[in-house]
Amino acid sequence: MRAGRVESISPRARRVLAVVGALYLVAVAAIAFWPTPVDGVAYEAIQRTTAVAPAIRHDGIEIVANVMLFVPFGVIGVLIALSRVVVIAAAAVFSTLIELVQGAFLEQRTASVTDVIANTAGAVVGVLLALAILARRVRASRSH
Repeated sequence: MRAGRVESISPRARRVLAVVGALYLVAVAAIAFWPTPVDGVAYEAIQRTTAVAPAIRHDGIEIVANVMLFVPFGVIGVLIALSRVVVIAAAAVFSTLIELVQGAFLEQRTASVTDVIANTAGAVVGVLLALAILARRVRASRSH
């Protein structure tokens, strides 16, 4: 790694990750710009969960889901050799744009600063996960 960039995967792997990343972004956009809240599909399961375990609240489940949704953003971004700072900033900008569109154009959706924070946190988790994976690969290659 040099200057915050990762250089330990092959160009072919980077190309594959770029395609996977593009597909991931399309999936995130589909979820984000769906005209109705996407948790409606899981509403009954969420209700059962919160009834059985009152400490688990619907908004907590939503925050965890938003964090998990952006973990791949961080992982893929770092693995295709983008700067960690660029990946995290891009996640924050992308998430902010999602929330602005939801607030301005999707009347059944609600824009939320909490979602931006959770999404960005997910990207940070992804960046850390990717760095851990890459560090392990570097250590393994040095020991052989």
